[in-house]
Amino acid sequence: MAYEIPGVTISLLSSGGSSGDQFKGVMATSSASLGGYAVQAVRGGRFSGVLLGNSTEATYQSVQVSGVAKMQAGDSSGMEVAITEGVTLSLSSKGQAIPSTGGAGEWKVGQALQSLGTASTGIISVLLNPFQSSS
Repeated sequence: MAYEIPGVTISLLSSGGSSGDQFKGVMATSSASLGGYAVQAVRGGRFSGVLLGNSTEATYQSVQVSGVAKMQAGDSSGMEVAITEGVTLSLSSKGQAIPSTGGAGEWKVGQALQSLGTASTGIISVLLNPFQSSS
């Protein structure tokens, strides 16, 4: 069972309902609304934190940026490698945690604290430590 040890959270504005996006990786952006966020839609793309809310309305939502977070993980159609405890994670094109490919410029989410098999999805605990790889 996934667990969390909340660290710092920030409030970002959703541009609409975020139902189904709880525990996905998001990026801060003003493209949808000033002071807002969007679920990351590019594999290995920029990461600001984990969406904690699950509202159906355009409201400010809590986004966890540090600590141990619950995250949606895996990709039933595109995760060829299992998530193992301790592996470095990045984001799928659906905002879910997946094993990092280590590519230059790829954003890393942090470290998996639980495992998940290939071609599956679930909620796992992740130690947040976002950074962008340089090589």
